[in-house]
Amino acid sequence: MTSTSNASDGWQTEDTYYYRASGGEPLSEAVVAAVAAFSDRSSVGSDADEALEPLYGTIDPDALDVIFRDTTDEPRSGTVEFAYSGHDVTVRSDGLVTVTEQ
Repeated sequence: MTSTSNASDGWQTEDTYYYRASGGEPLSEAVVAAVAAFSDRSSVGSDADEALEPLYGTIDPDALDVIFRDTTDEPRSGTVEFAYSGHDVTVRSDGLVTVTEQ
């Protein structure tokens, strides 16, 4: 597969976009940034046709931000998968967000 880059924290193969959340970046913001970059749409904006739908209409952003937050000496691990704005999204506990078309 060919790999191309279209964002500083993301990279794309032919049909999948990968985005790595930076240090303190909330996972909810990483999801919106990844889907916006992959779909070439704005994360916010006055033109409803161009902007993504609000994330809270699909998943609770606060819950997504805390689900993998370490609360003990052992880091949490796992994935969360959901559909958002016409895309399949997978969020891993290590901060990797994967976006594909539905």
